[in-house]
Amino acid sequence: MPKLTITPRLEVSRRATLTVTLLAYVASPLVVLAVLAAAGKSPLVALDALYRGTIGTVPGFAESLVQATPLMLLAVGLVIAFKAKVWNIGAEGQQIFGSILVTWLVLSLKSPLPGFLFIPAALILSFIGGGLFAAVPALMRSRLGINEVITTIMMNYLAIDALNWLVRGPFQDKSIPGSYPESPIFPEQYSLPVIFRQSTVTVGIIISIVSCIAVYYFMFKTPLGYSIRAVGLNPSAARTSGILVDRVVNLAMILSGGLCGLGGGVYILGVGHELVPGQATGIGYTAVVVSLLGNVHPLGVIFASIFFGGLISGMSSVERALQIPETLALLSQGIIIVLILVIQVFAKYEIRRK
Repeated sequence: MPKLTITPRLEVSRRATLTVTLLAYVASPLVVLAVLAAAGKSPLVALDALYRGTIGTVPGFAESLVQATPLMLLAVGLVIAFKAKVWNIGAEGQQIFGSILVTWLVLSLKSPLPGFLFIPAALILSFIGGGLFAAVPALMRSRLGINEVITTIMMNYLAIDALNWLVRGPFQDKSIPGSYPESPIFPEQYSLPVIFRQSTVTVGIIISIVSCIAVYYFMFKTPLGYSIRAVGLNPSAARTSGILVDRVVNLAMILSGGLCGLGGGVYILGVGHELVPGQATGIGYTAVVVSLLGNVHPLGVIFASIFFGGLISGMSSVERALQIPETLALLSQGIIIVLILVIQVFAKYEIRRK
């Protein structure tokens, strides 16, 4: 009986990479329509709703940018770690920890600060918080040899449990008796400025795009970025050439976590305006897929984030237009994620029959 073997391709051309990426972009909406047609819904109505919820209307496109904003920061943070062949699966916990520190800063101030002072301080704090949260699994890998996939996933649950405790305890809004487990709503001056009228698109999208460009310059134009990429390509050769591999890996992980924490800060100041249970649930895992769809490249992440943000916004529009349950919309998104991963596998690996 013939056996199948999967081997990495020795070289993946830019043309092949571009082809499979475009295939993923084109196939994704078709998958959504196929799932809805199988559920007995009209594909034409779904297509119209998907179009209106993404680029067909100004509110739809604005919501796509809102959804893309934190995704972009988390995904570009993961790019740094993935380039060093460090598998940071902890973006979820890192963005939560960034949000927690922003909330702590809000509640710690006895009198409100002007927004132009508070917002930069809060965003810097969220970056530091995400970096420190990522430093724990980084050090456990370099000092103890513990696999970072396991530790970063465990840290996600630690952040979620800490969040749930804080919003039911020290951070809970005590001004309303019997209130829900949530923090007080932030003062209005602490919100990120809106850049489009009658929308919730904030300067967060500019911060995200600038961060992607900055990461591109850092990774491809600086000696430290070169060291990170060298460690990812061949750790032994990098070590032989004098690169301190463990130190570079730790730094890559900390920078990755910092950007994920910044994503949490941008989210809570731009969209959330309070800390609640389930803070941006699932965004960290979605960011892994976005980074892959962007070919693990800082600039590719910009387009992949906007595409996936549009997909999330469009599926909400489809859900309302067709009166479908949320589970069906989530199923469509899940199938798209699997499709993207499968396409990536076929692009980078060869399947041969022995």
